[in-house]
Amino acid sequence: MDPVDIYAILGKALNNAIKSVQGLSDPERRMIDVLICREKIFTVFQAVNPMEGTLNFWGGLPLSTGPGTAATVLA
Repeated sequence: MDPVDIYAILGKALNNAIKSVQGLSDPERRMIDVLICREKIFTVFQAVNPMEGTLNFWGGLPLSTGPGTAATVLA
């Protein structure tokens, strides 16, 4: 995988997390946990953040909530 693609994926994940926590009504919950580690031959990236509202799934994967992306599956 090209490093530019990796940067784009990581950037998108962090932007999504930032947008989500900015909209939280309780400022105490506005935090993002980021984990990057190595597991055997894989590098694992995980961004975890609280959210308000409902997360919709299609085929077991979350759907994007961005404008014009109502049917886009995030993978």
